[in-house]
Amino acid sequence: MNLEFYFIADLKKDRQVRMHIHQALEVVYYLDGAGWSTVHQTTFDFRRHFFTVTPAGVFHDQINRTHAVSFCVGLSGSGLEKYQGGWLDTDGLIHAAIERFSAEMNGKRPYYLETVRGILQEMTGLIKRAATAPVPAPVKQPSTTEVVSKALSLIKQHEGIVSVADLADRLYVSKDYLRHLFREHTSRSPIRHIINTRIAKAKDLLANSNLPIRQVAARCGFENIYYFSRLFKKETRRSPSRYRKAITEKGK
Repeated sequence: MNLEFYFIADLKKDRQVRMHIHQALEVVYYLDGAGWSTVHQTTFDFRRHFFTVTPAGVFHDQINRTHAVSFCVGLSGSGLEKYQGGWLDTDGLIHAAIERFSAEMNGKRPYYLETVRGILQEMTGLIKRAATAPVPAPVKQPSTTEVVSKALSLIKQHEGIVSVADLADRLYVSKDYLRHLFREHTSRSPIRHIINTRIAKAKDLLANSNLPIRQVAARCGFENIYYFSRLFKKETRRSPSRYRKAITEKGK
């Protein structure tokens, strides 16, 4: 098996890659983003952790509905031709192999080419496994409302100690698309919901514990106490210390 080419495609929203062919089989793995890719005459709805296999000489294209980043690699002698189509890397093992591949190619440490060949061999095996895995019973794709509801549930479950990237990864959508859904359904960004949840936890700790403000900030996901204090005051119109004092005096 030979490596013919590889590159990272970083394309803006609504960017269209016209129908084209390669002289080598191409695997395109979507690291982020969402859109549509047509391989021969079949159109796939791609998202994070989805990948396509396109044999040499087969026409394919791509239309992005969000900003999209993909890993593209051309191979010859891989034996992947019969797995033409689109598949999902459900356990993330292909993604992990891609990260190791990229690190070796970028670092160019001694014997990196031999290491890369081994990783490519591993990737082809993982691709075959994903493409031949038993097909589960059809599952209804979650509506946009359900995606937002699940994201809000995750924010609440983790008391705001979660990032937008974490949410997007767990829900198999891009960060840009998740932000779009939040604005559409809640009129607020996901980071605003995260911050509000953290501040709510901070208010509870200030009112019901004797923890120093620095520790309250840390427990609520803020490494910088000054940033926490400024944000808390912006949200509540009181500094953390004044908020605690007001609660204490009210309870007397």
